[in-house]
Amino acid sequence: MSEQNKIEQIKEDLNEVADEVWEKDVFDVITNQDGKIIAEVFDKDAAQLFAKSNKYITYLLQEIERLQGEVQFWRISAENQQQNNFRFMAEIERKDEALRFYADKENYNHPYVPAVVEDAGKRAREAL
Repeated sequence: MSEQNKIEQIKEDLNEVADEVWEKDVFDVITNQDGKIIAEVFDKDAAQLFAKSNKYITYLLQEIERLQGEVQFWRISAENQQQNNFRFMAEIERKDEALRFYADKENYNHPYVPAVVEDAGKRAREAL
């Protein structure tokens, strides 16, 4: 059974008893609102914990659902960031390629523009 199926099963089981009020009486017996004995315990703290278990489990299930939502949010965020990173890396590669072109002294054998010829790619080499 998957984690999500287990969670759904717990919810279903809780919903069946959600309207029942569980109380601990002085004899360490847990009863529902109809007085039906649900459990007998030897420890008062255990009885109190058992009596509150419905609320605790409900809270924990809500927390699991909240965290599952956060995981999904961060998963989507990570995928989006990865796509952005690929785009930025491609952009950086294009710029590096242009800089390498201007840094290559062989590209200056023909005089095109005097300032570029005079620079001979010095600025581009410094930027790399």
